[in-house]
Amino acid sequence: EHEVDHYHDGVFEEATDVDVACGWMLLGGIIFVMVLFYLLNWKDDDIRRFSWSILNTTVSIFTAVLVFSGFESYLMHILIEHSMIDMHSPWFPLVPYTLFMFWFSAMRIALSWNAHAWWPDADTGLDKSEWVVADPLLAKFGDTVSEQLIRNPGMEKSVATVNGVEVFVRKKASERELRQTRTRCWGTLYAHMTGFAAIKAGGVLQQNSFFGSSPPMAALAVFVNAGIVLLVFSGYSLLFVADRHDRKNKGRRESMKMRDEELAEAEDDAMSLAVSFLWVQAMRFAITGTLPGPEGVEEPEFSMPSGCILSLFALG
Repeated sequence: EHEVDHYHDGVFEEATDVDVACGWMLLGGIIFVMVLFYLLNWKDDDIRRFSWSILNTTVSIFTAVLVFSGFESYLMHILIEHSMIDMHSPWFPLVPYTLFMFWFSAMRIALSWNAHAWWPDADTGLDKSEWVVADPLLAKFGDTVSEQLIRNPGMEKSVATVNGVEVFVRKKASERELRQTRTRCWGTLYAHMTGFAAIKAGGVLQQNSFFGSSPPMAALAVFVNAGIVLLVFSGYSLLFVADRHDRKNKGRRESMKMRDEELAEAEDDAMSLAVSFLWVQAMRFAITGTLPGPEGVEEPEFSMPSGCILSLFALG
């Protein structure tokens, strides 16, 4: 009895499966962070660049998931609480498609704003070159430096004496780079939220009694959803037909081009997210015989056989 009490006091307590799982998770997290540090500081420029790109995209996806899920859950709570919608109505799929158009509109506004595509003389000073600090290890990295402090002003790269300290500097179009960075940042974030909205709309469409009757019909819903998304993309382009006339205005031609390039990339990202997720949903339906919900969870949940898991890996 004394040994049993002593055992419960924690001296000889054995690790449970949960303890082992948590331990491996912590070790895996530490190893992952260390590998990430190595990749982000690798000697090869391409490896560092793609590592930062993947990291930025991952952070954007997780941020977009949280923002979209919180907004969508709160909106649905308000609509259902006030009996403004009926989830069993055949017209219910219009709600997520309306939400999709909202996020797509927000994406267009954000891209136009950050690219200054609406400014009458947005291109003024866009390609103006100026000297900036080029040492990424300094807190002043990217700060503007007076040309009077440059040792060789006729070069593209040089050395400047700032506050008695020599620093590396280079010439660049700061305004263009700033707009491109901001446009790409917000374009990536809104593209992911637009893609998740398209996933939600397509998932609700797949749950319809017509499309959810069999795996081929669920796969058909993927193409129907893609067609609707493309129709919205094309419709917005026709709706803002005035932009085509504005492109003749030299005062903002480059800014509008910057906006359009990021918009095309953002639309591709949103479409690829929606198509890939919904296609996997249809494949899971064909393999397991159960159509997952819009969030990708089978209801009721069940333990998936190993054969189904291997089939999903093979299809991937």
